[in-house]
Amino acid sequence: MRREVRDPKEVRRLNLLSASSEKRRATIGIITLVLVTVASAAAAQDVSAPSDDLLRTGLEPGDRVYVTDVGGEREDGRVSEVSAAGLTIKNGNDEWSWVASDIVRVEARDSLTNGILIGVAIGVGAFLMRCKYGGNRTGICPIIPYAVTAGYVELGLGVYFGALFDRHMTRTLYRAPPPARVEVSPLVSHERMGMRLAVTW
Repeated sequence: MRREVRDPKEVRRLNLLSASSEKRRATIGIITLVLVTVASAAAAQDVSAPSDDLLRTGLEPGDRVYVTDVGGEREDGRVSEVSAAGLTIKNGNDEWSWVASDIVRVEARDSLTNGILIGVAIGVGAFLMRCKYGGNRTGICPIIPYAVTAGYVELGLGVYFGALFDRHMTRTLYRAPPPARVEVSPLVSHERMGMRLAVTW
């Protein structure tokens, strides 16, 4: 039987190509894991459309909200009273009340859960990438105190920055219905003259 003898350079080149292919597959897998986690967090977020009825917003006394009125002023506080007719909030010794027609938008702070999940995904992805490309030649992350400690640090930083980002996000609970509009335009032809009236709301 004839034994095939390969050039050492060719063998080395094939090994490098194989290692590169493995790293590429590992990178794709890690990125996919991060994207799936981020997508799951986004799907878990409340995506219901804002209501144009204060009673349908689910607001209850004690809820923290941000209210924007027709004058462009934005106040934040905790709900004191809510009804179809209007809304009252308090912030310390300050109190604001609006009738429904003076409210443009009511927002609430978004849940930190989404930001934490996204942060976890980023932290885990960073840990796995470092293990894959910063470990030994086998691509296996060495189980040593340094690796474990670094993993906790990366995960903690991801959670911290994810929660910090989400803390400043708000979701709209109430949006005032658009005002009614009346449009009047002349209607002239060879046979008659008049006007066209259109009302939208």
